[in-house]
Amino acid sequence: MKMRKEEEDWEEGREGDIIPAWKRFLSVARRKCPWTTSVLWMFANKMQELETQLSHKSSALSEVKEKLKESKQREEEEQRLVRRLEEQVELLKSLPSGAKTDSGLMKEFQALRLINSELQQELSDLKRQITDDKTETGKSTKDELRRLTSQLQSSESERSRLQKELRRFDETFFEELEDLKYNYNTELKRNILLEEQLRGLCERYGEELPNVSTS
Repeated sequence: MKMRKEEEDWEEGREGDIIPAWKRFLSVARRKCPWTTSVLWMFANKMQELETQLSHKSSALSEVKEKLKESKQREEEEQRLVRRLEEQVELLKSLPSGAKTDSGLMKEFQALRLINSELQQELSDLKRQITDDKTETGKSTKDELRRLTSQLQSSESERSRLQKELRRFDETFFEELEDLKYNYNTELKRNILLEEQLRGLCERYGEELPNVSTS
């Protein structure tokens, strides 16, 4: 009603009162900006950000699980190698001492016993490596899983909180919000048109264009 009165005042006024009337009208129109739209935009942006974080963290968690699977496979392969080496060691232990054998067999037995010693050392080193790798991998993986799980729980809690906040706004609020957005866009377009007309009037009557930007 106030805006309509301002418009009528300008239409009925004299040419000398054109500039003040337009300034008052545009000032009223600019105050129509619906500040409540920022509430919905804030929640929407926050929800989108949380969805992105959850997607990234879920991917990271999947990568950790895949690494665990690969580590388990390597451990099984190493265990199979250990069993083969143990079988070879036991086989070499069952060989005779060769005290009364000929020189050829003696040399062969000595070579086999040397291999046996090397296999035992390799077996010991491999067992120690498996234990060290398992300890290190298990610790780092558990730490990473705990960190990702904590972040996922935090993100889920924040998303649930925002969803509860959004549910507090009834349908009427969003309908009014859409009306405000429509009215704002309508007034903005109208103000741009009026400002162009005002610029033409100022040029026509040699007046300075007042600061009535619609941005």
